Amino acid sequence: MSEHVHDVPDEEATIIGQNGDSPQSPFEALRARREELASRQDTFITLTGWEEMGLKGKYRLLTREETEEIAKRVRKESRGNRSEFMFRVLVDTLLLACEGFYIDSGTGDIPVPLVSEETQEHVVNFTGLARNLGADPDIARSPRQSIMYCFADNDFAVGQHGLVFQRWLNNTGVDVDTEFLGELG
Repeated sequence: MSEHVHDVPDEEATIIGQNGDSPQSPFEALRARREELASRQDTFITLTGWEEMGLKGKYRLLTREETEEIAKRVRKESRGNRSEFMFRVLVDTLLLACEGFYIDSGTGDIPVPLVSEETQEHVVNFTGLARNLGADPDIARSPRQSIMYCFADNDFAVGQHGLVFQRWLNNTGVDVDTEFLGELG
């Protein structure tokens, strides 16, 4: 009976680069992929319901400390209501991670910043987006009410957008718009 479970070829395995680059060892390819994943600190995600308009949010990678702080704060507010806790964590995560809003240029290039008609400045958060979409000033003062306004008060649209963001947080190497929207993204 053989002591070897698998036969290992004498030659070192090679992997052809994605762009047809010269062959590299599996560990060279794995190190390159690890560096690529580590370098991705933000992403653009199309807002649910705004796909045809090309409205995208730019989101950053959060730290563990930031997500723990969100959970602690929301746990105090939700007082045992699990569904309310989960939804508020999702909303507050989107609010904290959001770095601004952009419009897809349609050329495949980086989306262009969405500029406020009122201030001529880049719209960088949900309160600014809600204000520019015509929200009542009382709503636009509250980040949570603002995000709901931007998603037409649809909890499921907010939830879907949060799921797409969560998918990216789990694997920063994935193009979530292409994965979830296909040709629309």
